[in-house]
Amino acid sequence: MVLFNPRAVMLPLLSFLIIALWFPQPLQAEQGYGQNCSVFKPCAEGLSCDPFTFKCYHKPRLEGEPCMAGFGCAEGLTCEAGSQKCRAPGKVGDPCHLTRPCGDVPIIILPDGRLVRGYKDTATLINLIGN
Repeated sequence: MVLFNPRAVMLPLLSFLIIALWFPQPLQAEQGYGQNCSVFKPCAEGLSCDPFTFKCYHKPRLEGEPCMAGFGCAEGLTCEAGSQKCRAPGKVGDPCHLTRPCGDVPIIILPDGRLVRGYKDTATLINLIGN
């Protein structure tokens, strides 16, 4: 006694696939910046789909946008470790580290040999020299 007939399952499934391929679905309009995206909803030209958030971002990524291998940052930006976002070089008062270098901030050598970064006003320098 046969309880399961593979032909009974395969024939309707095969018919469905043939009909689905014969009548293709219309393509979705290209998605804009920040919109949801997928294989079926591609991003517009100049954008790419982030594989974790499934949102469209600039290609290459701009400041504040998510980045990772294969989805790099625009020139002058670096992909900051931890936040995985494109960052500009640090300014005075910003934290600087290996994945976020300091920008054009002056380095001053004090009389005692200490290095001071980022102080342009003389009042702060006089206070540091006095200590």
